[in-house]
Amino acid sequence: MFQRTGSQNLYLPKFNIPNFGKMMWDSNSYIGCAVVRCSSFTNVVCHYGPKTRSIGRWGNTIYHMGPTCNRCKNSCVEGLCS
Repeated sequence: MFQRTGSQNLYLPKFNIPNFGKMMWDSNSYIGCAVVRCSSFTNVVCHYGPKTRSIGRWGNTIYHMGPTCNRCKNSCVEGLCS
């Protein structure tokens, strides 16, 4: 499931990533995950939001590109807000 950036960052059914796509949506303002390792499997649970109508609609862009760190409230380190 590799995908190009830019104009190709569309949420499409062929990628079969509904939960991941919704979790990575740029309009989400919070996310929290927990990981539990058991003897034969690993269970990961994430909660994210807020829920909006545009999140998860086929054909919508997952994120809107913009200048790196242009919305950081404090500082920017290696392209990420800190």
